[in-house]
This record gives sequence, C-alpha cells and structure tokens, in this order.
Amino acid sequence: QFSDGVAGIVILDHSITESDREIGLITTYSRTLIVSPSLTSRDGGLALLSALESIEEAGPGTPYLIKLEPGIYDIGSVSLVMKPFVDLEGSGQGVTSIMGSESGSSGFLVSAARDSEIRHLTVVNNGIYSVALDVPSTDSRVSDVTVTSRSGDSVENTAINIPGGGGVLRNVTAIAEDGEENTALMIVAGSVQLEFVTAISRRGNSNYAIRTLGSELTTHGLIAEASGGTNAVALWVEGGSAVIAISDLVAKEAAVTNGVLATSEASVKVTSSTVTGASNSIQSETSATVRVGASGLFGQGTSPTGVTCAAVYNDAFDFFSDSCPPVT
Repeated sequence: QFSDGVAGIVILDHSITESDREIGLITTYSRTLIVSPSLTSRDGGLALLSALESIEEAGPGTPYLIKLEPGIYDIGSVSLVMKPFVDLEGSGQGVTSIMGSESGSSGFLVSAARDSEIRHLTVVNNGIYSVALDVPSTDSRVSDVTVTSRSGDSVENTAINIPGGGGVLRNVTAIAEDGEENTALMIVAGSVQLEFVTAISRRGNSNYAIRTLGSELTTHGLIAEASGGTNAVALWVEGGSAVIAISDLVAKEAAVTNGVLATSEASVKVTSSTVTGASNSIQSETSATVRVGASGLFGQGTSPTGVTCAAVYNDAFDFFSDSCPPVT
C-alpha cells in the first residue's frame, strides 16, 4: 500500500493502476473504494473489476465497501465475482447500472458472495443463455436491486439464480424477457426468504416468474407475474415447500396459464394472497399438497385433486368457506 498524502486516503497498489487514479476512476479510503463511471461505460466497468481485484485483506474484522457513483458500468463478457466481506453499493436502482453480455462461460454476469451484500443498483445481462445474478451462499444478501436478463437470441434467460445456497432477497425486482424460456427467479434447493420482491417473466415461449426445485421458499409481499407464449406460470413449486403470504401471483396471456403449479410432492401454503390463472388459478399433481386460506382465486378455479381451501373467493366474490372454486 502507499498513501497519496491526503489524510484518510490510502491507495491499494494491486491491480488499480496509477492511470485509474489520475483520471479519477477510483478513489480509495482505508476500507472504502469509490468507483466513478468515466467518459465511457466500458472504462467504468473495467475500473469496477480492478477495484474488486485490488481487495485482498477482507475478513470478519476488516469488511470492505465498493461504492459506485451514478452511471453505467459495462463489464462486457467478464463475470463480476464478489468476495466475502465485501459489500457492493450503488447510488440507486436505475441510477447505477452494471451491464454486460456474459453468455454461459461462467453461467452468470454478477455473483454474490457469503457474508456480503449487493444493494442499491441495477444489473442487466444481455448475453445468450443469460443469468444476470447468481446468489450461491446462504449468507448472501441482496436488497434494493433490479435485475434483468434479456436477449432475443437466448434459449434461456434467468434474472436471478439461487443454486442451492439460499439467503434473503429484500426489495428486489427480477425481470426475465425475450428468450425462448424465461425465468425471473430460479431457486434450486436451500432456504430462501423473499421480502417485497417482484418477479416478472414475459415475451417468451415458456415464462416462469418463480420456479423452485426442492427448496424451502418463504414470501411476504411478493408480486409474481408471468405472461405470454404457450405456457405461463407465476409460481412453479417442484418438490420442497413454499409458504406464500400477502402476495399477488398472476399468470396471463398464454395458451396455458397457472397461477400456482405444484408438482413432485411439493407442499404449498397460500394465505392472505391472490392467485390468478386462466387455465387454473392453482394446478396440483396428486402427489403434491396445496392449502389455501383467506385468499382470492381468480380467472379459473383449482385442479380437482391436491388442493384444500378455506375461506376463499373468486372473481365474482362468491365465497367458499370449506371448498375450492371449480374450473368451469
């Protein structure tokens, strides 16, 4: 390390170059690095990658913060893999944006890390087989972030992938669009808590707002919307469990639409929510169990097996005290 002579400012002499400093792309304090967008978004993206690479001593007693000023940071086809005990903070959703076109070599554009948080920014991946944000650890936190995965050339677009770790997503918007198959939020095993999350999947052949595989999902204040194509599902629970409270699940404008789809021995509980699907508000395999209470089931009723209802109502506000609205 060397100091530039200003009290409280330390330059980390790793991959940060003197030219970065001279043109004002990176200002560093003892454990805070402030990154500026520069004249081009690509230069800003390279400065962000350099700032992260320069941090070598982050730990429980020495956490670091990378602060991004307003602007666009284009990291190209390179993945930004966060480090433990390093937080990444933008200047607001839609104000600070990390963009790129990662197309499957690593599987994601940005990856969260354990014991760290990503907050107050937007992530956009335009790559083929595009995953915008990967959240692999149960100790990862993501809050106040908008994540978009879009590419008309992509077979699969996934905005946020949680591959067996878990964690908490709070005040997050996930959007997957324009691929053959779009999934806004994919959760594979692990335990995940969603608080005031919006998941939108659209403009593909198959559109899933949220899909879980063998995981434990808990939601509060969730908005999940899937639309278009031949198949649209707001929430697909494939094994594992889901507890849905005070949420709005909508599937629309597709040949087959299901607000909730429960398969592979899934266990689903829905309370104080609304579920909309023109084919079925709730579709359940006989091996799955769905319980719905104090909720609205709109568009169509539920499948004849696997669903138990108490105190639910339909579009016309017909009340069903101990049965489910039928498919008509």
